[in-house]
Amino acid sequence: SIALGSFSLSPLEVAMLYAGLVQKGSALEPVFLTKVEDSNREVLLDNRLNIEANQAMFNTSGIDERIFLQVTALLKNVLTHPQGTGARAYRTSGLAPVVAAGKTGTTQNCRDVWFCGYTPRYTTVIWLGYDDNRKMNKGSGGSVAAPIWMNYMKKVYAYLPVTEDFY
Repeated sequence: SIALGSFSLSPLEVAMLYAGLVQKGSALEPVFLTKVEDSNREVLLDNRLNIEANQAMFNTSGIDERIFLQVTALLKNVLTHPQGTGARAYRTSGLAPVVAAGKTGTTQNCRDVWFCGYTPRYTTVIWLGYDDNRKMNKGSGGSVAAPIWMNYMKKVYAYLPVTEDFY
């Protein structure tokens, strides 16, 4: 059941694991902001060089590279296959030119919903729930969290090229 997401990890830990898929097994130290500008376009923070210099936190070089390719292909289907749990959000968001993959999640009794998505450049997790483990009224990862992720990534990619693919 671990493969289905029935284990406890923080959204940060999940994002790091999914980012490792893009890196073919090397998980990098997370960077929360890449660049911050003020209203006059003055750069207040630029972490882009830190990202390039970032060393792998751990390396899974013993795993056949084809595993990462296959997992990413499966997770792309979550968004592109007509019956994928995130397909409706992907199709209606306008993000479709951006190559993406991800996994939706809904815990038992709808206590948490989430979507972990990644592109060739960015990995982001959207988690919704209550800290005290209360039940949410309704929703699922595909119907609530995935659309939030799509809208966020659409804004992220508004000024970036979208022609790249994984690997």
